[in-house]
Amino acid sequence: MDSPDLLQILIIEDEPDIASMYKMLLKGKFPASVEIAGDCASAREKFASATFDIITLDYQLPDGDGLELLREIRAMYHTPPVVMVTGHGDERTAVESFKLGASGYVVKDKRLSSMLPDAVYHALSEVAPQRSEEALLNSEIKYRSLIEGLGETVYRMKLPGGEYEYFGPSAKDVFGYTAEEFIDDPMLIRDIIHPDSTEYFNEKWSELAGGRVSNAYEYKIVDPNGEERWIVQSNRGVFDDDGRIIAIEGICRDITERKRAEGTLERYRSMVESAHDAIFFKDLQSRYLVVNDKTLEAFGASLEDVIGKNDFEIMPDEDEARQNVKDDQSVFDTGKSEEFVKHMTSTTGEDFWFHAVKVPAFDDSGEVIGLVGVARDITDQKRMEDRLRRSEEYFRALIENVQDVVSILDRDGTIRYISGSAEEAFGYTPEELIGTSPFEHVDPDQVEEMAGIFAREIGNPGGALSVEFRYQHKDGTWREYESICHNLIDNPAVEGVVLVSRDITERKRAEEELVLAKDYTENIIRSLVDTLILVDPEANIKTVNSETCKLLGYSEDELIGNPVSMIFAEEEEEEEEVSIFKGTRLTELIKEGSIRNCDMTYKTKSGEEIPVSFSGSAMRDKEGELIGIVGIARDMREIKRLMQKEKELVAAERKRADELKQAEEELQRINAELEGFAHTVSHDLRGPLTVISLAVDMLGQSVEGLKSGSLESIEAVDEIAATLGKNAKNAHRLIKDLLSLAKSGQVPGEVSAVDMADLVEEILRECSSAVREKGVEVKVSPDLGSVTANRTQMFQLFSNLIRNAIEHSSNQRPVVEVSYLGYDGSGGHQYLVRDNGGGIPEDIIERVFTPFVKGEGGGTGIGLSIAEKITGVYGGKIRAYNDNGACFEFTIRDFQEDQTS
Repeated sequence: MDSPDLLQILIIEDEPDIASMYKMLLKGKFPASVEIAGDCASAREKFASATFDIITLDYQLPDGDGLELLREIRAMYHTPPVVMVTGHGDERTAVESFKLGASGYVVKDKRLSSMLPDAVYHALSEVAPQRSEEALLNSEIKYRSLIEGLGETVYRMKLPGGEYEYFGPSAKDVFGYTAEEFIDDPMLIRDIIHPDSTEYFNEKWSELAGGRVSNAYEYKIVDPNGEERWIVQSNRGVFDDDGRIIAIEGICRDITERKRAEGTLERYRSMVESAHDAIFFKDLQSRYLVVNDKTLEAFGASLEDVIGKNDFEIMPDEDEARQNVKDDQSVFDTGKSEEFVKHMTSTTGEDFWFHAVKVPAFDDSGEVIGLVGVARDITDQKRMEDRLRRSEEYFRALIENVQDVVSILDRDGTIRYISGSAEEAFGYTPEELIGTSPFEHVDPDQVEEMAGIFAREIGNPGGALSVEFRYQHKDGTWREYESICHNLIDNPAVEGVVLVSRDITERKRAEEELVLAKDYTENIIRSLVDTLILVDPEANIKTVNSETCKLLGYSEDELIGNPVSMIFAEEEEEEEEVSIFKGTRLTELIKEGSIRNCDMTYKTKSGEEIPVSFSGSAMRDKEGELIGIVGIARDMREIKRLMQKEKELVAAERKRADELKQAEEELQRINAELEGFAHTVSHDLRGPLTVISLAVDMLGQSVEGLKSGSLESIEAVDEIAATLGKNAKNAHRLIKDLLSLAKSGQVPGEVSAVDMADLVEEILRECSSAVREKGVEVKVSPDLGSVTANRTQMFQLFSNLIRNAIEHSSNQRPVVEVSYLGYDGSGGHQYLVRDNGGGIPEDIIERVFTPFVKGEGGGTGIGLSIAEKITGVYGGKIRAYNDNGACFEFTIRDFQEDQTS
């Protein structure tokens, strides 16, 4: 058993050799008992069975992340200091480690042999004062439990008589009666019991008299002044040598104030919990010590997730957490209450706004010990304010940016407000017009009429009318305007007449020109490149242009007045009320109001059918009655030919895109291999080199011990030498496998007919010692066929798969099978290598051929990648699956000269 004076150290490191070096290093520096855990699961088992003074923790572990395990350690009741050790150190990782509570951070480099002991010593020095304080506190508690404290009295009562042998001098403070009164009258205690506690106390008294001692119980008494008091009483029995109870010893304490405080606290707690606001108490480290349900609801977290945590540990937004802590510090520093409007993102991603008041809390000496916070959810208010602001901005922007001029006139006709569009419409800025009469620049011949209209409108609240007038622009020109007037004098939000005015000069001019434009319409229609037809409500052709006649082979006279169905090739049944358009598809146009680019077919005079793209609109009068249909059609024969050509080009482009995508995927696969190679060189190769570096440092120390003839130094040198040899071999094997991987995808230089049975027999001879050692039964098909290939590549392919099967045979009676499955129908030789072990882990089976992917106890993770590359060189494929063991089924084809292209 380890001495209690030894430091208890736990090393969490997945590389056994590195962990061994750590153990030797730390035991040489500290009087310590050192244990090792190779992964997260082993570490958790160690935590459950023992406590440790310090832990060294690897950043990367095979079954989890070192930072996640650090979080678990920091949540333990007795939290030991933790020193993080990593081979991939960077500033971000270091910051995250210290943020989670790490006591030290060391990188696996040449300084490790000196940096690790220093970090352990520093971490232990930080926790030493805390442990001394805990030991002192425990001693104080034990001491205080032996004496009578303030407000407590002790007694000793003989049994079975019930006389008091002793009653402490504090009896007066506790019960209101002196010790002498209790000693003179042993039944006094029963006389002063409050009626609410009589039955309960009598039950406990009977138990005492019968020798059944209750550990502690509470009851209520009435003191000499008639006041109620609560007493808590703790007892223990005193027994003679025969085991008979002869006395009762007890301690009594007045807990009246505590009971009152509990009642008050419960009332306050009920008030806090029923409050609609979030209420909380934080200490000087900004940790939440008390919260109500509304606070938890705001965070979107449970009580366990909040109590004892600061904002950085609860809030997902680090900037918001930092600002909260900064605000807390301001209250602590000033000792004054402060108000804040805060935005917060909950753990569920919801956005909230709070109005918070933070009030400093003081102890009896006036020192700030924390703060009380009350936060009210104002999210709805903020959203409403935002909506109102956006609504105001929207309508203001709408009014200020519309082309129409919006103005408001007072009762006397003065312009109180006019929008910014006035400058473009009238030439005057709003500032020039506000406070003036709206008739100032109106045509003098219309002023009297306009003033009369305004006077009548003022007397008609709620009324509206439209007027037209001439107005002199600032540039001196006269223009026509139209104003729509709304009398909103009685509307308290407006209290004026609203005018919406627009410049209709161009519209007036357009109306005048419309008559002239009508004369040109027919010429325009006839000059269109596309065909145009006008159809009346009776479905007869009313107007056509020359292109229509040219396309259909009819003269204008042959078309006008005839049913429009004569030029459409399709036939379809329509509803009865529009049956006059039967066979034209114009019924759809009438229902929808218009159709655009609809595929239809015209029929020529000679019976030829021509595909056209048809667009048309239904023309209706003010009452909505159909007055005609206008349609334009474009000859689609040439366009369809071009569209077909475009489809062919698109197909060719899509094929090229697919080829580019395949090339890109191949490039990504190569990049993944390169990334894996870099990782292996930086991590897997770093491991043996780190061990070798540590071993060399340790060897120097152990050699000094050899000079003194130390037996422990001799054993240490032997262990270090073995470690050096093993890790040098590991590094050599990794480099060899990397070279094999690089060469495995190359085109073979020499090929010949390879007898596969002879090849497999040679491989099994090389593996014979492993086969015998594991007791593996090897089953090989009698005929494995012959393949035209490079023999070395075939040897690599089969050797990697067979050795893999032998090494991973976890069955008590291991069996490895090598089978020839024949041809696959396209000239490929099919083979199967399988074992009856535990199979390939599900978490890696999909990527088992990816370089450097390896399972538990695996090698470099390169062998299966080499196998896949070789099968690819020979135009084949390999797949892995589980079927009562790991199965590798693959196809290879005879190598042909044209494969080199």
